[in-house]
Amino acid sequence: MDGNPVLVGHTKSKDFPVFNARQPGYGGRQDAFMAKLDSADGDLIFSSYHGGNRKDKAQAVATDGLGGIVVVGLTKSKKDFPLQNAYQTSLGGGTDAFVSKLSADGAEWIYSTYLGGKRTDEALTVAMDADGAAHIAGYTGSKKSFPLTASVQTGYGGGSKDAFLAKFRADGDLVFSSYFGGQKKESVQGIVAPTTTGIFVTGTTESWKDFPFSPTAIQGNRMIIFEGNRL
Repeated sequence: MDGNPVLVGHTKSKDFPVFNARQPGYGGRQDAFMAKLDSADGDLIFSSYHGGNRKDKAQAVATDGLGGIVVVGLTKSKKDFPLQNAYQTSLGGGTDAFVSKLSADGAEWIYSTYLGGKRTDEALTVAMDADGAAHIAGYTGSKKSFPLTASVQTGYGGGSKDAFLAKFRADGDLVFSSYFGGQKKESVQGIVAPTTTGIFVTGTTESWKDFPFSPTAIQGNRMIIFEGNRL
């Protein structure tokens, strides 16, 4: 981590100020953007579009110990979305989550991938652990088609959306991805990864019957702790 702030968001501006950009051209409709500033004087180190032919939006960013930058969000772009060493190489449905890792200087993608099924999927938050792995959380409406690996919950819980959790190694390999939810609606708002084997996730649930609580839950509706890919 080099101490220089990284900003992410979305833009509809064809004249957005780009500098040392990995993607200097506007993709279309709405692009995600990412920019890194020099903490000493506020000058741009780089600023770039990130998107394809349709709507793209960056929701959260985290950096690893070497300054690598992981950006997560949503995309509707079937064409031209920038992919690199992708776990999922095509758009699963109407809206997918995306996970993209950029080098510290903004010059190259380490990996960039879709993550989603046939319905709406959106990555909302990301945290890095000491090994440089990215822990992603968000929500999914893809009842049968969300890509799962080593899942703690292999089936969609129900309702309009479940939370999802995923972990990518520093090189972009998917370690696990899972549904997380009950018969009603869930979403995730925050995630931290204080160790390489466990994460803390906070969010909301409307499921009172079958939300997957741990045996040691105090109240059963406030905080979830994962060890690897299990509760």
